[in-house]
Amino acid sequence: MRRVLQNLRKKLGYTQAEAACKAGISRSHYTKIENGQREPSLTYAIKIKKAFNYYNDDLFENILDKPIIINLKTVQSNKIHKNESSLDR
Repeated sequence: MRRVLQNLRKKLGYTQAEAACKAGISRSHYTKIENGQREPSLTYAIKIKKAFNYYNDDLFENILDKPIIINLKTVQSNKIHKNESSLDR
């Protein structure tokens, strides 16, 4: 992943700071992702891919293959609060 990300960034002519800015993340966090010191969250992986106009799944395969865990209590609670606020109108 890190070689692909680094090569893609360089091909686009971005510095690490420019790539981070375009993705909306801090330069230090981006640098750690590119250097393999940190694994990006799904949100950050998507932001980076969008910043690079790169939509193949091979850039962050390991992130996309992870199961997504949803806390159903939180989802249900949010639905209840949303419904209650719409009834107040």
